[in-house]
Amino acid sequence: MEYHKINGLYKRWRKDLHDESELPDNAKFGDFIIGDFAQPEFEYLFNNQWIWSEKLDGTNIRIYANWSEEYGIHTFEIKGKTDNSSIPKDLLEWIKNWISENAQIISDLFIAEDVIIYGEGVGTKIQKVGHNFGNQHFKLFDVYINGFWLQKDNVLDIANKLSLDTPITWIGTIQDSIDKVKTLPVSSFGNFTIEGYVGQPIVRLNDARQKRIVTKIKVCDFVKGHKWID
Repeated sequence: MEYHKINGLYKRWRKDLHDESELPDNAKFGDFIIGDFAQPEFEYLFNNQWIWSEKLDGTNIRIYANWSEEYGIHTFEIKGKTDNSSIPKDLLEWIKNWISENAQIISDLFIAEDVIIYGEGVGTKIQKVGHNFGNQHFKLFDVYINGFWLQKDNVLDIANKLSLDTPITWIGTIQDSIDKVKTLPVSSFGNFTIEGYVGQPIVRLNDARQKRIVTKIKVCDFVKGHKWID
């Protein structure tokens, strides 16, 4: 299962939907239409408490831990964002080594369960600022077990048991997250500005299509002219 799309907070000015004369002063195509929410749930839950974590700019990775009834252990598959996505060689090697060192722990932790471990491959040569993360490696941000997404505190606990880094979390409203990105916050993984935050309501909620309610607040959408550089 590929990782689901995460919508930004607002809809955007688009050439195929809007005329240039409609754009406000200093706005361009691709900018947010402030106040026109991408999902009605974002507006309804705007003042509620959300749980936020740092958005990582890397390459999406899925690690499948498939339970083998025959052998009583898990077998593993490593995939990128899509089944056809290529994975950088050094990153793939890092993940294989990690699996080798933690295979028994995974099997003990998820007895007789099929699991998808989602995360971001980061490091040198992955995206423009990958070198900020050091050598290529994998950081965990979500876990899916037999049809259920784990709560953040459970994800953090699993990351600790499996010796994986995961973005730290904090609690606040959507406006709190917007205010934070405007300060150009420094990453918990190094001395550089974060790309943004990903958040979901503290109480897990789904939309009408039974998709998780999740949004992202990126620095570049709220700080005019900002480019994510060293």
